[in-house]
Amino acid sequence: MNRLRWRCRRGMRELDMVLDRFLAQDHAALDGESKARFLELLEVTDPELYDWVLGRVSPPEHFAALVSSLQQHRPHP
Repeated sequence: MNRLRWRCRRGMRELDMVLDRFLAQDHAALDGESKARFLELLEVTDPELYDWVLGRVSPPEHFAALVSSLQQHRPHP
């Protein structure tokens, strides 16, 4: 889990917060395929991932469920 937490460290504080909350609250409940897909998601660039999380741009279908889960962990003003 420490390695995964390290891989979730991004260049954007906002993404760090979203990913940290997701790891703490939802990651353990994912099945093996979803956990593998999450690792793929971590390869996406920060600006692209941030646009998906904010809902500015729709993610590819294979990431849609994960991005929807991540959106639940956005900080709200």
